[in-house]
Amino acid sequence: MASKRVSISAVNWAEFASKIPEAQRGAFNALKNKQDGYVRAIAALPDALPKIDFAAYKAKVAVTGMVDNFQKSYDALKVPYPKDTMTSTIDSQAVAKKSAYEKFVAESKTRIEGIKEEQAKWEAMMPIEDMTREDALDYVPHLLKANPDKPNMWPFDETLEEHAERVKNLPRDGHH
Repeated sequence: MASKRVSISAVNWAEFASKIPEAQRGAFNALKNKQDGYVRAIAALPDALPKIDFAAYKAKVAVTGMVDNFQKSYDALKVPYPKDTMTSTIDSQAVAKKSAYEKFVAESKTRIEGIKEEQAKWEAMMPIEDMTREDALDYVPHLLKANPDKPNMWPFDETLEEHAERVKNLPRDGHH
């Protein structure tokens, strides 16, 4: 019976391990060890159930025919191996999930490229504090109220001059 057991795992542990972030390695290793323990426990079981010595029971049981009835019932007992009814469903779900995953990855790569372009734009732009009002209106109009008489900085509780003065007075910690 051991030779009929499933000897390969449906999980590709090497590929699975390559996709686990470092922060989750401990949980992954615990899962893998638990699964390996199950495999070892099944492999340690004998190939077949031990044979029952009905002759020894016949010698010890006084009721005539009782052990014969048990033996006949035991020999007639056949426990069927369950049929696999879920693999096709799981495979179809896996295909659907894989296509959703690939779509998500493609969309994420597109978003990443857009974010990189936006980041490059912001990194190349001069600091807002050094801009003129006209430059700020051109580059970051969403941060200014377009009131030419009294321009404000977002969140619109100080004027551009007040903001520039506040930024000048900020302690420099080497990040600017």
